[in-house]
Amino acid sequence: MITLATSPPAISIVTPCLNQAGTIRRTIESVTGNDHGHIEHIIVDGGSNDGTLEIASEYPGVTVISGLDAGPYDAINTGFKHARGDVFAWLNADDFYLPHALDVVARIFDTFDDIRWLTGAGRIGCYSRERALRPDSLRFVRDVPAMMQQESTFWRRDLWDEAGAALDPQFRLAADFELWLRFWKLTEAVALEAPLACFRQLPDQRSRVHENEYRHEVEAALQLHGITRAGPIRTLARRAALALRGLPQAVLRQCPFAAEQRVVAFNRQSGAWELRLEYAVPA
Repeated sequence: MITLATSPPAISIVTPCLNQAGTIRRTIESVTGNDHGHIEHIIVDGGSNDGTLEIASEYPGVTVISGLDAGPYDAINTGFKHARGDVFAWLNADDFYLPHALDVVARIFDTFDDIRWLTGAGRIGCYSRERALRPDSLRFVRDVPAMMQQESTFWRRDLWDEAGAALDPQFRLAADFELWLRFWKLTEAVALEAPLACFRQLPDQRSRVHENEYRHEVEAALQLHGITRAGPIRTLARRAALALRGLPQAVLRQCPFAAEQRVVAFNRQSGAWELRLEYAVPA
């Protein structure tokens, strides 16, 4: 059943920041320049001394919390403790939203009351609860299971509260992945057929410099939640089934390796967003 909500949600965006004068303006203006009016942007700064705070002060609608913290995830937790919105997300200080992204997110949460979290355009077949909670064998597939674009992922406050209302501080690099596991255990994610945000690639990015450590943390998160990878036979069969992607839904529905997924897409004929169920083979 699809339940229609009654009022548009307020969106709280948290940005952890430390010495990001070169990118913070683009990040802030990607939030302030969106159409949706009920947006709260909280910047949690770890003590910048490069002009970042001076740039942020130029935007009176932005809340700035400045002081020492234990890293970006600690800063994000601090920001959400101060957040007042009904929908949460965080946007790192070197990333940015696309025009109209927050308006689209607000309309979807406003329209579909039973959507608790959603993530923007990517490999739609990747957003499978079955794959997230029973990933492929590490022996054959070394990618991160059910990888999601963090800056394009939004969730309701009540889901955040139910999942523990904090990023786990034991993870330095993969706290977002561990949070998604908690969300997956509680409810399905919805894939949105629209781009929402851009991830800026930089030479000194933590995800690049510490890639191996990130993968170790992913495995630790799976172990923490008692999630075991599929065996080699199932993994190879599921990878072989990828050749079926693109076949009609009636065929995919019968495939044992296809997963049911909830997808939101814009119907140009009706001029409205629609929620539909699809079958796809997780990538």
